[in-house]
Amino acid sequence: MDLIREISLTFSKKSYKNFIKFFTRKRPSDSRKDVQVFEELANFYKSNSYKKLPYKGDANYHAIRKRIIKELINFLIIENTESKFKSTNREGMLTLAKYFIDFKKYSESWEILNKEEKYSEKSNDYLTSLKIQRLRLEILPYYPDGDFNLIKNF
Repeated sequence: MDLIREISLTFSKKSYKNFIKFFTRKRPSDSRKDVQVFEELANFYKSNSYKKLPYKGDANYHAIRKRIIKELINFLIIENTESKFKSTNREGMLTLAKYFIDFKKYSESWEILNKEEKYSEKSNDYLTSLKIQRLRLEILPYYPDGDFNLIKNF
């Protein structure tokens, strides 16, 4: 599967421009070959043309493709994460709690989980409640204020 082809075909004009900005953030230059190769590949895939690309067979072509794929994946991860935090979905706060757990900041994570538990009780969201319970059980051995029996009964 050609990831560059599949991802570039899904881009809107706005996403395409944002990716180019994201891609040139490290070394902004008009003559950067990575960006030029990506633009030519994207145009090639959109046109369904059978002409040979001028870069194919170049010694650095595969290295450039690897860099493009890596940056495409990073861009998609960041773009999807930003959309989750902008939405009213409560998953973003659970992700933040998990982030604090990974850095051993258990009290901050516990506070976020308490707030999210209140929201999930109001909306009767059982899936979110189960995720909160799982995260609390992950914190419990390291956080002395947690009550295992209370968490278990939730």
